[in-house]
Amino acid sequence: MSTIFFTAWGYEVSILEFSAALTSFIGVGLGITAKRITWPWWALSSALYAIFFYQADLFASAALQIVFIVAAIWGWFGWGPQGAIPSALSTKHRGYWAIGLVLSFLALTPLLPHGQMPLFF
Repeated sequence: MSTIFFTAWGYEVSILEFSAALTSFIGVGLGITAKRITWPWWALSSALYAIFFYQADLFASAALQIVFIVAAIWGWFGWGPQGAIPSALSTKHRGYWAIGLVLSFLALTPLLPHGQMPLFF
């Protein structure tokens, strides 16, 4: 695993985990002020968490970070100088999203134990 940065209440925090948390907190702080620069921080945080989860053999959590990275990139390009630019999602884009979700499900299912994913908790 990664180098231990410090131990808190018996939990060893790696440099990677600390960096991911720190970049996430910076993203929250910038998000509160509605700054456009918050989106790259979210993408960086998610990339760091993806590496951390992958190293911890939490493959589904690592793969989920890809969704967050894509959302951060989308947010970066959809955020105007004065803030969010609302727009309707076209039928064409809804279709793309549906296809993307199905493909993601099919691609990620083998990463889960026994190839099964509980649909209800």
